[in-house]
Amino acid sequence: ESAHQGTLERERLSVMPLLTGYHQMQAEAPSQTASVAMIERLRKGTT
Repeated sequence: ESAHQGTLERERLSVMPLLTGYHQMQAEAPSQTASVAMIERLRKGTT
């Protein structure tokens, strides 16, 4: 969705860099289980 006009982007050249960035973040993100464990440790004040 375009941030400026609220319209759905369909142009491949506009969408591909965003999709690539999204997939890179997904690949680098910890698993849901690891994320929950990290949050629990942080809440307890341990690392």
